[in-house]
Amino acid sequence: MEEKISLRKLKRLVERDYGWIQASSYGNVFTPLTSSFEIYKEFYSAIMNAKKSINMEFFIFQADGVGKVFADLLCKKARGGVKVNVILDFLGSYPFRDRSKLYNDMIKSGVNLRFSLSFSDVIRAIFKRRIFFRRSGVRMFFKRNHRKILIVDGEIAFTGGANIGEEYLSPNYPDKTSWHDFQFKIRGPVVNTLQFTFFRSWIGDGGFVDAKNLDIFFKKQVSLKDGIHIRVLQILLEIKTNFLSQL
Repeated sequence: MEEKISLRKLKRLVERDYGWIQASSYGNVFTPLTSSFEIYKEFYSAIMNAKKSINMEFFIFQADGVGKVFADLLCKKARGGVKVNVILDFLGSYPFRDRSKLYNDMIKSGVNLRFSLSFSDVIRAIFKRRIFFRRSGVRMFFKRNHRKILIVDGEIAFTGGANIGEEYLSPNYPDKTSWHDFQFKIRGPVVNTLQFTFFRSWIGDGGFVDAKNLDIFFKKQVSLKDGIHIRVLQILLEIKTNFLSQL
């Protein structure tokens, strides 16, 4: 049964059964994905072959052709019994207009969808302290979740700069330009660290965790031969404006 647990308790449970969660780890193998077509092909293949769990955390998830393909696939996997958790940034993936239907379809299919740092989060944080206006509350709203992470079955992870949307594919979007970001496909001990990083956001955004069934998310990772050292920086990127610097 899912319950709301603290990040500290989750860390204790994970380290008890699956190994230490640490920023630096050795024995990792990673593959650079240098084109959007390659990135989405690997994303799609990993999600399609998921057997137990899919955790996604993205800044932008567009309701265009690319977003629809991935949303439909996530819905299919959720209906098939795979645990699907998705975190999207509230401003980057604001749940309005045509996105609203896409997100609602995902939720109806069993996808657990949450938004990071929404208006309600800020209001709740301010009123929780019984203060109607607080500088920390205003700053909180401008701290956006820019992570782009995909972890499947606790065995394979992706991280990098690419979001979900046609602007990463089309040379004509917009004005004959498009985004070009890299992504990395990773196996090894760092997968557990990225998985824990996902749950840091998930719990922080009010998500629940099935603490008695963590094996669908975490594995006892083995350092792979000829693997490399990877360090994960636990940073939530922040947009700073002249306005904020004067608060």
